[in-house]
Amino acid sequence: MLQPKSYNQLLKLIQTELLSARKKIGQIKAVSLWKLGRWIDLYLLHGEDRAKYGEKVYEKLGKKTGIGVRTLRRAVKFSQEFPILTARSKLTWTHFRELDLIPDQTTRHQLAHQAVKKNLTTRELKQEIKKKLAGSKTIDVTPPPKLKAVKGELYT
Repeated sequence: MLQPKSYNQLLKLIQTELLSARKKIGQIKAVSLWKLGRWIDLYLLHGEDRAKYGEKVYEKLGKKTGIGVRTLRRAVKFSQEFPILTARSKLTWTHFRELDLIPDQTTRHQLAHQAVKKNLTTRELKQEIKKKLAGSKTIDVTPPPKLKAVKGELYT
């Protein structure tokens, strides 16, 4: 165990430990919510009668567990989008919430892979998402062509 020799060393050790702990907690939360989402998804898919009551299932689970309905829905979507979590379990729930904002699945998975490979923080991932989305949006300023009416024979 390290013994800090100055206040600055003590502060640095504490900040590093807290940052590490927060990251581990975020990773554990992501894995737990992935499991919850998977279980809910399997339950709802198990029978046609259950699928009809999906909304009530979310509400009932939310009340019993204290987890918001929106979070439960996101957890299900998360488990569907990333069916195998082990490769990306280094990411936190906050990372996955940011990745959820990307509509294109391929781009989402590329950014998730990049976040793991480069060990990106959530803030850095947000910046990468902004760059990616800004680069993909091209504005077409040309007006659409005008339609011309053409007379012809009717076919029956």
